[in-house]
Amino acid sequence: MISAIAGGIRIDSDDVESIAEGVRELVLEVLARNGLSPADLIDVIFTSNLRSSFPAFHARRLGLHDVPLMCATELTEAGTPGVVRLLAHVSAERGSMRATNVYLRGAAPYCAGTER
Repeated sequence: MISAIAGGIRIDSDDVESIAEGVRELVLEVLARNGLSPADLIDVIFTSNLRSSFPAFHARRLGLHDVPLMCATELTEAGTPGVVRLLAHVSAERGSMRATNVYLRGAAPYCAGTER
């Protein structure tokens, strides 16, 4: 069975160090809250409206060597905060895992323009 976990983290400064720190915090928190190891990950897709660095590069440096990683561009409106989002697909036995989505530093579980 495959389960999906969503997450996001607000990044206040669009620079390499801030993005690296945010990606580290987000990925490690997703793994911890869901009781996962990197071996449980099938793939991870990152989106970001930041331009200074690729989130997947920093995830790879956390030891996700055998996990397919991909970055995509997040559509944004002027003035929206910088956010790195992820969608992780994980291997889970039927009924054994309830995914816990992780949103940190004020990131919200929706994309810009889809508020209800």
